[in-house]
Amino acid sequence: LVLLCPTENHRQHAILGIGFHHHWKCLIIIEGKIPCGGYSSIQGLAEGEGAFVSDIFRLSRIAGIPGEEFKNLLQKDGISMQTRVTMSNTLVEGRLPKDRLRMLMRSLLALANSREGIEDAFPYYAECEELALDYTHDRYASRMTAIDSIMCPGYRYSPYKSKGALSGSFYTKADSFLASQLEKMNDGVFVIVGDIGEEPLKKILLEYVGGFRTKETAFRRPVVRYQPVSGV
Repeated sequence: LVLLCPTENHRQHAILGIGFHHHWKCLIIIEGKIPCGGYSSIQGLAEGEGAFVSDIFRLSRIAGIPGEEFKNLLQKDGISMQTRVTMSNTLVEGRLPKDRLRMLMRSLLALANSREGIEDAFPYYAECEELALDYTHDRYASRMTAIDSIMCPGYRYSPYKSKGALSGSFYTKADSFLASQLEKMNDGVFVIVGDIGEEPLKKILLEYVGGFRTKETAFRRPVVRYQPVSGV
């Protein structure tokens, strides 16, 4: 647990490289190791499919509620939640009033422990994505996709969506990846920034953080080959 409470108007933390401003009462970071779990780690991911992995949250039920409805319910309670998967990380971000922190923690636990995929929704989703990409063919994202393909031909992990990139096996690969990420939260980083006291925050965290699933970590001991020699 790292607690950083800046007292100056602005300063740069030497290790984390984060700029602090005077209106940040405190920054809490709970971490194990720096996370490494983005779509570049998905086995068999086809070229261009990585840009669609963030959408797998939409093809899920959270505690029995479809993903988009789950986010809308949180929105009505003043909580915004965005989920995205980059090439190297899986992120859940958002904003909320400080008196809704318990609701946020319960929602994160539901996302981590009570998510199930909706495979039947994938064909409709894929059709909608193709139509949307047709509609935006002359817009900024489309131009960036074209530039990216020219500058980096054959690059497998482009962040820009493109037509025809989704394969029939995409859903299975992306859903399995997300499930594996959510069942090993011990390699994640949890950051809370806002006007909230240290003791109330610690109390809430102690109530909920233990509910996230973790996995034991095993390390292979290297084999050291040597020739024993007798003598003094």
